[in-house]
Amino acid sequence: MGLGDPTAALQTATSASGLSISALGVMIGKRDEAPQVLDRVRKQHSRQRQGAPKHHKQAYDTIDELIETNAETLFLDKAALVGTAFEKERFPDGATSLLLNQLAITDADHPDYAVRYARAILRDGLVAAMEKKAFFEAFKLEMSVEQAHQTGIIRRDVEVIRDGVERLGDMPADIAAIRSILEGRLGVLPDPLLLSLAKQFGYSATASDQSALISFLEDKAEDYKKMQTRIAELAAEDARMANILSAVEGALEAGHFEEADSLLADAEDIQQENKTLLEVRKQANLRVERGRAALLNGKTDQAFEHFKQASAYFEPFDPNEASEQRLTLGDDLFQHGLRYGSNSMALSASLLRLNLHKWTKQGHPIQWAGTQNNLALALQEQGTRTGGAEGTDLLAQAVKAYRDALTILTEADQPVQGAMTQNNLALALQEQGRRTGGTEGTNLLAQAVQAYCDALTIRTKADHPVRWAMTQNNLAVALKEQGARTVGAEGTDLLSKAVQAYRDALTIFTKANHPVDWATTQNNFAGALQEQGTRTGGAEGTDLLAQAVKAYRDALTISTKADHPVNWATTQENLAETYQARAELEPDRAGEHLQKALEHVERSLEFYDPDHMPYDYGTATKLKADIETKLAER
Repeated sequence: MGLGDPTAALQTATSASGLSISALGVMIGKRDEAPQVLDRVRKQHSRQRQGAPKHHKQAYDTIDELIETNAETLFLDKAALVGTAFEKERFPDGATSLLLNQLAITDADHPDYAVRYARAILRDGLVAAMEKKAFFEAFKLEMSVEQAHQTGIIRRDVEVIRDGVERLGDMPADIAAIRSILEGRLGVLPDPLLLSLAKQFGYSATASDQSALISFLEDKAEDYKKMQTRIAELAAEDARMANILSAVEGALEAGHFEEADSLLADAEDIQQENKTLLEVRKQANLRVERGRAALLNGKTDQAFEHFKQASAYFEPFDPNEASEQRLTLGDDLFQHGLRYGSNSMALSASLLRLNLHKWTKQGHPIQWAGTQNNLALALQEQGTRTGGAEGTDLLAQAVKAYRDALTILTEADQPVQGAMTQNNLALALQEQGRRTGGTEGTNLLAQAVQAYCDALTIRTKADHPVRWAMTQNNLAVALKEQGARTVGAEGTDLLSKAVQAYRDALTIFTKANHPVDWATTQNNFAGALQEQGTRTGGAEGTDLLAQAVKAYRDALTISTKADHPVNWATTQENLAETYQARAELEPDRAGEHLQKALEHVERSLEFYDPDHMPYDYGTATKLKADIETKLAER
């Protein structure tokens, strides 16, 4: 077993470095004999109690109680106990002092005669333990490590570790010799053994003067401490090297110099790679910033080319980092598209598709599934904004990508990520269903509702409140769409369920804590109220439409044209539809409501772009024409 092996620990210890006081007894006998052993040692000192004044006996009783109470529960640090062998008091006196401190038996808290009594008991217990082989077996690892620290089991600095490795022999394997060093320190070793040990570390003098040998070994100990500090500094500079440098320390402590040399050679290669990567990262970061500057200027195609090149810089050195860059920069394009429209969604999808050639399902299943999910998001958003057959095809591609991701992100293996993807799949199915008529559209909406319900088995309000609220909002949208297509009581019931799901979501999405999500939910909630009002008719329907208008206007306090132009334009179009519905239910105010409807739809067309948002532009243009026709007919 090498010096760095962490497996050597007492059976009675609860950690690799812990030692119970009762373990002193275990080293002498069996586990259940520990209290009896300590009691036997106390009895050996009973003569101190004979003839002692009464107050002395009371103090002795206090000491006995302290030791007995803590014998099974107090844990000490084994390395610290072993370290006392090298202190001025030596072992076992130094170890006894450590035990007294741990038990808070000090001159400040107890009379001096009580402290002497406790010291005698504990020291004799340690002496008895030292007579047993089990004692040294239990401390073998700690003894070896302390010996390495004290004698300097090290040859040279990090910079020259390989230059002299051929001159080094193997470390002495005789544990008895190591134990002698620990027990008696260097000064009591025979001169030939001291000389042999020194030669292991390049000592070339032929003289065997003990003081010179000890001085040499002490210098090596100081070199070792300095090297430890430098290795720690190297590890702190680069977390990627921390593990390998830790292994170097272990190899050095064990005297395995060839292993240390090999590990340091690996570290050197990593350092060279890191040095190259450092320059690559600088260049890539500059290219990324050029891309982000292009996005600020609305030059999305130019931004895409910069982002693509920034990621490509990493390919020869770290393909994974290249893929991670594309994932991050693809999100930059996605977020830009969410906020400003344009062709950013299509560009995001193109960038993410490059990852699918690098992160394969077989080689990197989790990364592959994450990329499929993000790709599907971009395709879905692009499809939602695109009309006709092209938009339908994009939504179908999104659904396929989500289903592919779910082959890896299963509820059993990746429940949280799987629930997120189920939610996203439901959104795409919902949009497909909204665009598809007849039985096929109804089936798609039913699939969407089921996918939301599947996600909610993981996204509970207690464990994932924000995601639960988001999924409740999305479920409500699907239920509202189902309700709008279903006649009679069944349709009314679906709309009621949608309204309730929105109200549930708003218990988490408050304006103060989640303003953007609150505004989105308010907009959707208003849509359900609008559908309910249109169906209900009469005074009750009019009231529901008025509630819808209020909810839309509330949403616009957050979804402003400056901050959230897409949401702003959508809400403006929704308001236009609601005022048009109010004109139907309130004929005496029809002109007023239609005029407001026209104002709101014209506002939405201030933002909708026929090139980049053709579907939304088309629906708003048709709505405007309908409103203008009705106004002309009055």
